[in-house]
Amino acid sequence: MLDVYVSRNNFENRKKDFTFRSRNCGTITRDQFVQIIAESNTTVTESDTIAVMTLIEQQFDKLINEGFAVQLPMGTFRAGASGTAESPDDRFCPKPARSPDTPKRDHALSLLFEPDRKKEKNLKYHVKYEKTSNRLVCCPFFDALYTIKDSFVHTIEQGQSLSAHGDYLKIDFSDEEQGLYLCKGGGFGDEKLYRISSFSRNARKTLTFSIPYNIPDADYRLCICTRPAKTLLTAYSRDFRIERQQKSESSLVLR
Repeated sequence: MLDVYVSRNNFENRKKDFTFRSRNCGTITRDQFVQIIAESNTTVTESDTIAVMTLIEQQFDKLINEGFAVQLPMGTFRAGASGTAESPDDRFCPKPARSPDTPKRDHALSLLFEPDRKKEKNLKYHVKYEKTSNRLVCCPFFDALYTIKDSFVHTIEQGQSLSAHGDYLKIDFSDEEQGLYLCKGGGFGDEKLYRISSFSRNARKTLTFSIPYNIPDADYRLCICTRPAKTLLTAYSRDFRIERQQKSESSLVLR
């Protein structure tokens, strides 16, 4: 059954303060899916299913790599390009650069999926769901950011302390996948640009930490990755801007 819960909406252009989100009850692996097909009262054996699925996967990869869109019963798959360029003559280079001196690009090729409209339309009538509490889901979320002295943040110099308040924020530093990061603001991608490494408080409802020095001027948002249960979960704060002021002073300004 699909768990549906309410989460705080942290987008700057939000129309309402809360949004509905969902969590699946589990994942069916490829091997489990093969077994389900083989046990569905058909004459198709498990070996037959594996052979057919392997052939489908091989032909799917071949056609996608050749630039075709592939239509399957659940929808259509295609490869899609994304990224930015300074001029029409720029090369499209989605492969990772071999040399660290090569300028970084945001060029990417992704596998895109367009669901079958009829199947998507029927979801509202056939998917089993239940509204649950966000507390039960244990998703991390940010309520607000504060300075140590002030009740809310106006500005803060780089290197000074900041407190993030919310729930399920505690980080297990022995788990390398968990952490607090600065990401690009505006909802434009989830790339983790800077990792926060200096903490004075690490608790479920409060994180107190220092903003790193020498952060370039730009819009940012906090990204936290925690594992309250078995699954790694991610949450984002509202956007803020780090600006370098006169006399080499820098401040963080919440929007």
